[in-house]
Amino acid sequence: MSYQKFADIDECIEGTDDCDDNAACTNTQGSFTCLCDSGYSGNGASCTGELLDVVHSIQYVLLCIINEHELTDPGLMPGEKVLDSNEK
Repeated sequence: MSYQKFADIDECIEGTDDCDDNAACTNTQGSFTCLCDSGYSGNGASCTGELLDVVHSIQYVLLCIINEHELTDPGLMPGEKVLDSNEK
């Protein structure tokens, strides 16, 4: 009985994997695995997370601290500010 040895194809390099954009692809002999990035969860082929929402929230808080404004209006976006009654 003879066995044929086939060369391993790296699906990660070839781009033929089905990993999510927010996942890391790792080549294995004859296959590959996908692991969701930090801050995301799922099976690797589909990863979901709230990472951008967390980043935006941190940016908002930092801008408020830097601009010495109270966090009174959570509807404001980074860069916007609450006008004092003396400002026009």
